[in-house]
Amino acid sequence: MKWNREKNYRLRKELFAFENRRIGGPKRLEGYEGDERWLGLIAVQFWYEYQDKEDGMKWKRCYGLEDWTFDEKVSHKET
Repeated sequence: MKWNREKNYRLRKELFAFENRRIGGPKRLEGYEGDERWLGLIAVQFWYEYQDKEDGMKWKRCYGLEDWTFDEKVSHKET
């Protein structure tokens, strides 16, 4: 089981970049009709690390970027 193996789990996330993008007009995104709207785009950098109980309590780490998208109602959209 994952949590039996991964000890001293740590997860850190930091804002990497953000942008407000206007949508509408001739280049509308699918699902958005009508007047001009705004879309928030956020990139978050993460680090996930733990000590592996099955490998002599060695520290293991993975990291990457997550892309988050929000509409003008601040509803999270999957990207």
